[in-house]
Amino acid sequence: MESISDILGSRPSNDIELARLKTKILMNYDVADFILKNQLSDEQVANGLSKLNEYVKEIEKFSESKSNYMPVLVVSDGLIDVSYRETDILMKRRQQRDISQRVSMVGLPQTLKNASWQRDVYDQIANRDKGRMQAIRAIHEFILKGNVEHAKAIYLYGDFGVGKSFLLAAMVNALAEQGVHSQMLHYPTFISQPNFAAAEQVDEIKISELLVIDDIGGEINTAWSRDNILQVILQYRMDNVLPTFFTSNYSLKDLEERLAQTSQGIDSWAAKRVMERVKFLTQEIHLEGENRRHG
Repeated sequence: MESISDILGSRPSNDIELARLKTKILMNYDVADFILKNQLSDEQVANGLSKLNEYVKEIEKFSESKSNYMPVLVVSDGLIDVSYRETDILMKRRQQRDISQRVSMVGLPQTLKNASWQRDVYDQIANRDKGRMQAIRAIHEFILKGNVEHAKAIYLYGDFGVGKSFLLAAMVNALAEQGVHSQMLHYPTFISQPNFAAAEQVDEIKISELLVIDDIGGEINTAWSRDNILQVILQYRMDNVLPTFFTSNYSLKDLEERLAQTSQGIDSWAAKRVMERVKFLTQEIHLEGENRRHG
């Protein structure tokens, strides 16, 4: 920060300007209050005049909303200094950004990142939506546990558009506020991505603190994707008891039949191996209701 002499120069003709500047600085209410409260000597004030000037200039910018950081006068080792603190608005924005970064979504509308458990789901409880009550209560209990390690997750199935993905998006957003990192992926999109790097992406997905596999059964089922992607992910998560949620249009029984069928024929044993892991990780809940994408 420039000193007073830097600002005014060293010419004698600036003496009057210097006196005026000092008066302006010392007449500032915050500066005067700071000097009084800290019982600062004339020498400390003289030595810290450039810092006091910095404060006066920066507080004017802050008052005009030209800065996200609020200047604060402090005394450090007997010397006057200026510290800068984040405004409440900036702090909240940063906290929201940090929370948002704890949730990764693949192949899903980014609007789901705005789904709020408190704001958007609790009104459904108030409205006594019986088709959703069991699911909402089970998810709410999971959120309240806070520590998701070894917690039983949910296999949420129902018709198109009844809000399965929305409920779980609201859940992961609520858990993000508690510090939980989640991956939520639309499974058919995930395995059909161009240049799909199976080993690398599977390794990243399988270790997620919390994983939501959305729309399982909606993919084009192949023996390769079932046994080399889904099975590998679920085996790791079962071995480590990591919370793994699912949404589907199929019940567990129907999903097993779906996974057994490939273009190479029917492989009931391979499908059963996958389903044993799904059942180990979840409880099955049927979500009823009208298609909310229409009307």
